[in-house]
Amino acid sequence: MLLILLNWLKQHKAVNLSLVFIYGVSLIFLHDFFVGLSVNSMNSLSLPVYNKVVLAVSICGGLLVLASLLYILYKTNENRSSKLFFLLITSLLIALHYKFLFEMNIEVVHVLEFTLLAVLLFPLTGSFGTAVVFTLPFIFVNEWYQYVVLYPKYIHYFEFNDIVVDLLGCGMAMIFLWIAGAKPKQNIVFYRKPEINFLIAVNLLFVVLLATCLFAFYPEGKCSNTFLVLNQLQNPNLFWQTHVFGAIYHVMKPIEGLVAINILCLFFTFTDYAAHNK
Repeated sequence: MLLILLNWLKQHKAVNLSLVFIYGVSLIFLHDFFVGLSVNSMNSLSLPVYNKVVLAVSICGGLLVLASLLYILYKTNENRSSKLFFLLITSLLIALHYKFLFEMNIEVVHVLEFTLLAVLLFPLTGSFGTAVVFTLPFIFVNEWYQYVVLYPKYIHYFEFNDIVVDLLGCGMAMIFLWIAGAKPKQNIVFYRKPEINFLIAVNLLFVVLLATCLFAFYPEGKCSNTFLVLNQLQNPNLFWQTHVFGAIYHVMKPIEGLVAINILCLFFTFTDYAAHNK
């Protein structure tokens, strides 16, 4: 049914594009509403209990999805090794992120929230890698909106941690489609791929913003025209940070975050090549 729906969206570009825009904008502006629901649940259960409940649901849900995908792989021979490779690597990265880079367990919702956006982008782009990379504008705006507008007194850094797990969720969605039978369009020359050019443009934009001091990595690099300081933690160089709620976790520094974003985008771009490799 999902593949039939995606094929229908592919034939109705205007509807597809509208759904991408509506859902992407909704993710940004409904964020505070869903945070409120999460906070109410946390307050009613207590933080330790809430974290344990979310952990249990995450493990059960993750194992169920993984088992379902492995069963589908068992029933098919096409690209089985490649699909299994990307599935296991992505699953491992999500698990490591969960263990070491989450402030609270409920942040696992990031694996899911941009998943549908990537799925909606796939019929428009016809490419797994492009669908993942083209979620970046929505992801960046979402993190800026939380950092600057919604919670400026609570969030003290631009959350590259969240961006990375968003991309992992999008990549997992593309792997799910691939295993389910979706096929990307025929590969084009690497340097002409839209996601590669878009990724280059994103990197150049960051370089320009940093060079003109519109962005600064840390407060000490701030200028009179600085629009955004990416990390305002008191001790940003500490590998392990202690959250106000007690969690000890790693906060990705701006350079670490940018490198991780590029590596993940390139990693998921190669799913298109693997899908055409017989």
